[in-house]
Amino acid sequence: KVILQNHDLPVIFLTADADTIRRTEEVPAYGYVIKSSDSLLMDITIRTVVRQHRLKLQLVEKSQKLETKNHELRQTINTLQTRLMFLDAVANSAYDGILVVDARGNKVLQNRRTEEIWKIPQEIIDDPDGMKQVHHVMHMTKNPEQFMNEINYQREHPDEITRDELLLIDGRVLERYSSPVYGENRQHYGRIYTFHDITKRIQYENTIKSLLEEKELLLKEVHHRIKNNMNTIMSLLYLQSASINEPTATSALNDAANRIYSMMVLYDQLYKSMHYEEISAKDYLTDLIDKV
Repeated sequence: KVILQNHDLPVIFLTADADTIRRTEEVPAYGYVIKSSDSLLMDITIRTVVRQHRLKLQLVEKSQKLETKNHELRQTINTLQTRLMFLDAVANSAYDGILVVDARGNKVLQNRRTEEIWKIPQEIIDDPDGMKQVHHVMHMTKNPEQFMNEINYQREHPDEITRDELLLIDGRVLERYSSPVYGENRQHYGRIYTFHDITKRIQYENTIKSLLEEKELLLKEVHHRIKNNMNTIMSLLYLQSASINEPTATSALNDAANRIYSMMVLYDQLYKSMHYEEISAKDYLTDLIDKV
């Protein structure tokens, strides 16, 4: 026992004494050889013991390697679980909806925002079949055919990055962006979708467009009235100058009318120009000379 505590050796007892066999039962031996056995039997027994011991050492070594690999595997699994936990946290904290599908269209990852945007029932959320969710989402759009055409196009063109806008039957507008997912070897693994609610942005754009159109109408009305007023003043000055015989007064009235006409030409040029802070002197003088 003392020897085996410090050395891993094969043990065989050479005895014919039953009492010796009883006392050595607790010692991990490979067998017993009766003293009266011939040399061939002893040789075979010793060879067998050595072979069994060698197999034992190999088994111990393989077990140690397997335990090391199992430990590394457990560490890898823990690392992946931690990363997956953080990935889920990042995805669920995003304002946009995120959906990842594999090459066959089955759901791989989907954040809560996607479920909220598309109002997906729990039974569809729990079902890995992506087509059930596709049919649910499709009937929420005003143009289901457009929705399916885009999906079919992505299947036929897996390398394409696509972007489109979806008008929903409840009045919301979603921006759908899709990009393929590749591995390090450029193997295609699936596709990632993001859904961004742009309803408010569209509303703001429409409001701004409406305000700009209203401003344009007001500017046209103001321009029309100013030109009419200036034209009325100029006509009155010309009429007044034609009704008097005093050359000095007539000249002064005509000069005033001509100045107003110059102002009308300048104002018209400013109105037609896209830049109100400046105007081309060439265009202004050419137009003024032609009209005078």
